[in-house]
Amino acid sequence: MAGSRLHPAMKGYVLNVNCSAIGDVNFRLISVIQATVREVQSHTSAQFTLAGSASRCQNVPMSASPSTLAPLVVLSPPDAVPTVHPVATRVQLLPFDALSWENFERLCHRLIALADAPDEDLDDLAALLPEIVPDKAVARERLIRMGARAEVRRDLLAIGLEACNCDAADNEAVAAILAFPEQLCGLYDPSDILFRTFGAHANVRTLALKRIREADGPLATIAAGYADDPKLAPTLFDAAVPLPVDLRAQVVEIAATGATGTALEAVLVQAMLETDPELRVRMVIAHYRALPPETQEAARQLLLAKAVAVGTEYESVRAAALAGLVTIGALDALATLEDRGKPVALETSGLTEGIPSLERLICERFADFEAAFGDSLPMRFTSLVHNNRLAEILSAAPSASPNARAAFLALAERGEIPRTPQALRALAAERPHSTLLLARCFDTLDNRDHHNGRAMFNAEVGLILREHFSGDAGVRQRLVAQFKKTPFTTTAIPLAIFAPDAEELQLPIDFDMLGHEFADWTVAVHVAACRADSATFCKLLEAMVTRRWRSKFDAQLVTNLAVEERLQWDAKLEGLLSARIGNDVNPSISGSFARYLAAAGKFSFEARGRALDLLQSFGANQHLPVAGYDVIADQWRAVRATLLDAISAGLELG
Repeated sequence: MAGSRLHPAMKGYVLNVNCSAIGDVNFRLISVIQATVREVQSHTSAQFTLAGSASRCQNVPMSASPSTLAPLVVLSPPDAVPTVHPVATRVQLLPFDALSWENFERLCHRLIALADAPDEDLDDLAALLPEIVPDKAVARERLIRMGARAEVRRDLLAIGLEACNCDAADNEAVAAILAFPEQLCGLYDPSDILFRTFGAHANVRTLALKRIREADGPLATIAAGYADDPKLAPTLFDAAVPLPVDLRAQVVEIAATGATGTALEAVLVQAMLETDPELRVRMVIAHYRALPPETQEAARQLLLAKAVAVGTEYESVRAAALAGLVTIGALDALATLEDRGKPVALETSGLTEGIPSLERLICERFADFEAAFGDSLPMRFTSLVHNNRLAEILSAAPSASPNARAAFLALAERGEIPRTPQALRALAAERPHSTLLLARCFDTLDNRDHHNGRAMFNAEVGLILREHFSGDAGVRQRLVAQFKKTPFTTTAIPLAIFAPDAEELQLPIDFDMLGHEFADWTVAVHVAACRADSATFCKLLEAMVTRRWRSKFDAQLVTNLAVEERLQWDAKLEGLLSARIGNDVNPSISGSFARYLAAAGKFSFEARGRALDLLQSFGANQHLPVAGYDVIADQWRAVRATLLDAISAGLELG
C-alpha cells in the first residue's frame, strides 16, 4: 500500500487499495481477494485454482486464463512486478492485465501471511483484519490490542470491530475506539460506525451529547443513531429548524453592540456554532474584540487549531478563525503555521462566495498582513478551492486603509483587478471619470469568458459607464461597434443602458421572443423605457413580471432601474400601474406594480387604497396564501407580504 508499512512477505508487490479511506476502497477488487484468500486457506489438496474466485468478479478484463499451480509455485517470489499499480482505486478501472494470475495467486498467499504479522505492520489494515483472520474472536482480541496504539486510526478500528460483531455491550471494544479522544473528530471521524453500532453505550452517548454542540458536528449520524433519545432530540430539532438567518443577524447585531453584561453576550461565545459564514465571522469579530487580555493566549491556541480545521465547510470555519486571529493581533502565529507540511492557506470564503465582513477586515488590517506574510501574501490566499483571491479581497473595501488602497490601485494599473462589477465600482470610487476606469470597464466588456453571469456583469458595466462617462461620444461609438460585431444580449445590454436611443437597438414588439437569453428582458425594458409610449411600456412590464422562466442571471435589479426612472416623469404610466392593482388582476402584476410605485416614491393615495382593498379581500377569502412574483425582491413570495412591503415603504416615503 502506498505510504504504508508493508509486511516483509509482501515485498515486491504493490497493491493500490486505499485502505486509509475505506470509502474509496475498490470493493470489487477486495471481493476477489477475499474469495481467493478463503479458497487458499481452505484448500487441502496439492493444487488449487482461482476459477471459482474469478467468476465472482464479472466484466473485469484479465490478461491470462486462470492456471492451476502447485503450492511450491505459489510460495515462490513473483516473476514480474508491474511498473504501474495493478489496481486503481476507481470502480470503473480494474486493470488486472497488469498482473498475471500466477502473481495474483502469490499475492493472495502473502495476504494470508499477514495474519502473523506484527501489529504495527497492520495499522492501515485494521478495517480488513476480520477478513485476514478468519476467527472473529481472534481478530477482535487483536484489534482491541491494536487500539491501545495511537497510530491506529479510530475509523478503521471501528469498522474492524463492527465486522467482528462487536456492539455497545462490548465494553473493551468501545474503550479501544475511545482510547484517544483527539482522534474522534476531523478527517478520520469514526462517528458513522460509532453512533450506529456502539451508540447505546453510555460513554458513546456522552460523546454524542458533546459533539452535537460542535460547529461542524455529525448531526445526521447522531440523528440516525439516537432518533428516539429524548435528550438529544430537541437539540437536533433546533439544528434542523433554526431561526431565519435575518432574524439571527438582528440578534447578533444587538449582542455585538449593546449586550455587555447581559445574557445576549453569551450568544457571541457560540460563534463557531453558527452555520451562516458571514454571520459567523461577524460574531467572531465582535466576541474577540471584547476579549479580556488575560484570556487571549487561550483564544489564540483555539483559533490556531480552527485555522487548520478539516471536514465539511472547512473553508468557512478556517475563515472565521482567520477573523479571530486578526482581531486579537495574532497574525504572526498564523504566518508560521503549517498544514500538512506546507504554509497554511488563508481561507476567506465559503464554498462558493466570499465573506464580506472578513474581506473588509483584511482591507482594514492590510498593513498587518503585509508585515506578517511579506512577499508570500498573494500565494497565501490560494487554496484547493479558490485561485489567488487577493485582488478580489482588496476590491471589497480598498478605501478601508492606505495600504489596501495602494495595493488595489497598483493592481488596477497593471490590469490585474478582477473583471467584476465589485472591482469596477471600487475603482470608480477611487478614480472617478478616469481613463484608468474606462480602460478597465472595456477590459471587462472585451472579456471572452462566456459564463452565465456575463450579461449581468456587462449590465453593471453599462451603469458605471453611464454614471461616469454620460454623453461621451467615444464610449457610445465603442459600444455600438461591439454590438455590431457580435449582436447578442451580452453586447446589447451595456449599449441599452448607456444609450437606449441607439438606432441599432430595436424596440421590442413581440414579447414572446423574449426570455431566450439571460437578461434579454433588461435590454427590452431599458429600450422601451426610453422610446415606447406608456400603454406599450405597461404591457411590456406585465409580460415581464409574469414571464414563465426567471433566473438569478436576469439582471432584474438593473431592469428595475429603468422602470423607476420612467416613473419619475411619466404620470400616465403611474396611473396605468395603479389601475392594475386589484383582485381580478394576476397577483404578480398587482404586487409588483405596487412595489414599483412605492420604490419610485409614486405610491399615491389611490394606489395605497387599492392595495389595502386587495389585502382585505385576501384576508376575507383566502384559504391558502396567494403567491406571486415580487419584482423588487426578485423572488416568488406571498402576495400579502409583497403588498405590505409596498404599503410600508409608501408610508415611510410619505
